[in-house]
Amino acid sequence: MGEEKKIKSVEDVQSFYDETTKNVSELKEAVKAVPDLEQKVGAIQKGLETINLFFKSNWRQGDSKEGKSYQFGRLVSALYQAVVNKVHKAHEDLVEMGCVPNKAAGKDADWKEVGDWSFGGSEKAALGTVLRGDTTTGSYLIPREYAAEVMRVAATNSKMMGQVRSIPMGVRKLTIPTAATMASFAWPTNEATAKTEVNPTFGYKDLDVKTAAGWITITEELNEDSLVPLGDYFRDIFGEAWALEFDKQCLNSNAAPFTGVLHDGSVNVVTMGNGNTTFQDVTADDCLNMISALTTENKRMGAKFIMNPTILDQVRKLKDAQGNYIYQRPYEGAPGSLWGYPIIECSSMPTLTASAISTAFIAFGNPRYILHGDRIGMEFKIFDQTSQAVDYDQIFFRCRLRQAFVVGIPAAFSRLRTSAT
Repeated sequence: MGEEKKIKSVEDVQSFYDETTKNVSELKEAVKAVPDLEQKVGAIQKGLETINLFFKSNWRQGDSKEGKSYQFGRLVSALYQAVVNKVHKAHEDLVEMGCVPNKAAGKDADWKEVGDWSFGGSEKAALGTVLRGDTTTGSYLIPREYAAEVMRVAATNSKMMGQVRSIPMGVRKLTIPTAATMASFAWPTNEATAKTEVNPTFGYKDLDVKTAAGWITITEELNEDSLVPLGDYFRDIFGEAWALEFDKQCLNSNAAPFTGVLHDGSVNVVTMGNGNTTFQDVTADDCLNMISALTTENKRMGAKFIMNPTILDQVRKLKDAQGNYIYQRPYEGAPGSLWGYPIIECSSMPTLTASAISTAFIAFGNPRYILHGDRIGMEFKIFDQTSQAVDYDQIFFRCRLRQAFVVGIPAAFSRLRTSAT
């Protein structure tokens, strides 16, 4: 039998290919001598399995960006072939890549974790049943390594992902305790004086999972061409879209479906002075008042100002009585600070053109007090029976996730809003 070997480089692939080719040639001669046939077949099988293992797993172990894009494109193409063209081999390829066919269920049915699947699963088919995708929904849950490629792009484009506290969720709803007051010590006057019990108090916040979905369209021609551009396209489009939505839910969502810092009713509100009804009227004192609204050192620890880049432009224009810039001089390099605190520029915050009376537009606080729950992420579903498919060869892919957001400690945030008059 052939000796088991491991492939560590492209050169090893070539070496095994040459060895396998040689074995095939020798196999022809071995047929004439039946006793040697089993040994030769075994050597060939070992070589082919080793090569297949290398190409199957190498991209998950630090392969190049192009290699990962190829594998992601291969997944998308296999999904297309499985659902649209009903190619049975494509379903097998998807399962081999770690995908899980999502079984059709009622719209209110909850998903469950199965084994080592990263993002949920479906019930195992009965013994003897042909493995196939759900022909009604055409949906597959993709494994962690593929979803990580999308999330990597999202994290690069998001200003809040990585700043907030993310919590893996194994259930639909999770109650998180939040500290309302800290523990403290008491000093008895003497040995006969009873000690005073001073306990911290707690509040609670619920992380309640909701479903997020977005879709893009591709042409059949794009799917038929190189897999690398296809993988790049899916990774970048979905990653960039999720980055924007993630930031919106943390900061500027108004019960749609979650409530961000700018709209949470328990966040400290700082209102600009009478007559300051537009975002352009912001002053350095307004920003100082936002800091003052957080009355303890613990609340201010790790705090940052969060605002849209167009609002930061207005802050940069602020000058003192001598005409000197307050925030940052033109020749000073970024990043600057405002009253000693860093600034996060986030496009999901209100822009200068959204100015209105009684409208919040700047936030201040520690982003770690925003909680993000990660329940299920990332399911792909195909829609191919549309008029666009007939007229323009367009196929629609929908990406679906289940996530949760909540402002964990609203009292540790303040927000600045314009005056009503």
